[in-house]
Amino acid sequence: YLFYDMFDDKTRVRRIHFHEFIHDFQLRMHKIQAEVPPSLSHLNSVELTALELSTTTSVLCLDECQLVDVADAFILSQVLQMMFRLGTVVVITSNLAPDQIFNEDEWLQKTVYWINSYCSLHDMESATDHRRNCVLLAHGSFYHVGNMPSSTPSIVDTREFTVVEIGFGRSLEIPLGPTGYFSFEELCCQNDWGSLEYRTIGISYEEIVLTNLPKLSIDNDLPQAKLDHAKRFILLMDELYEAKVRLRCENAEVKPECVFNIPATSEESTSHKMKIPIIETERATSRLIEMTSAKGWQRQTNLRSPQVR
Repeated sequence: YLFYDMFDDKTRVRRIHFHEFIHDFQLRMHKIQAEVPPSLSHLNSVELTALELSTTTSVLCLDECQLVDVADAFILSQVLQMMFRLGTVVVITSNLAPDQIFNEDEWLQKTVYWINSYCSLHDMESATDHRRNCVLLAHGSFYHVGNMPSSTPSIVDTREFTVVEIGFGRSLEIPLGPTGYFSFEELCCQNDWGSLEYRTIGISYEEIVLTNLPKLSIDNDLPQAKLDHAKRFILLMDELYEAKVRLRCENAEVKPECVFNIPATSEESTSHKMKIPIIETERATSRLIEMTSAKGWQRQTNLRSPQVR
């Protein structure tokens, strides 16, 4: 953000979260297929959309790039190739260095190649997690462990729903009202949701109440379904944080700093080889702590964008 903010004229400078960028790019890609002039018929839809983007953007800042999804890598590798060749400046932040991505997929490797070929890598790691520090300075928390008297169950039972279009002919049924009431099972287990669904939920509410958050394990030997629950929770925290949502957790199984059960065999040198990198769980944990802290609530209220439905 500091790099982006240094530009006085942001006409041709774009800063966007990685998942939002991929979603917007896909929407434009589908529209542009019907508008291809004969002179550009040799380009595929990804290259055409990247070409259009480069004509309006001189500096592209991608926040929190996650090179774990093959479909995203298919798009990103071609976008980077096109933009680098046309002279567009690309600034990317990520929790993992490109060479820490151990995946044999062709498109992931191509993405790593383009980043390593055209980008200078800078380690921005800090010894202090300021999101966790905010709790020490706050006077209260909206994160509650264990069973406690609450009106949330009765509210959940009487919710009314509305249908929201989220693109690509897909829709999402979400509760009405300024506060969204959800259980962990509903958000991360019962539905095969991803960043698009969680982003829609995030921008639809001023406050979200999450109930029955369990302890999550990321052991590689777990069934994929269990790992998917943890992956979805990480995505959920990313999108709610980006949407500046006030988060309240009720009847959680463990304290926020203990939500993820890290295998004892996860040595620092091999942690990036896990199906769910430990650094992603650390990011999700710190965001969970901030979003449920009193200081975090105040911050989200001050920064909340006018996107709430």
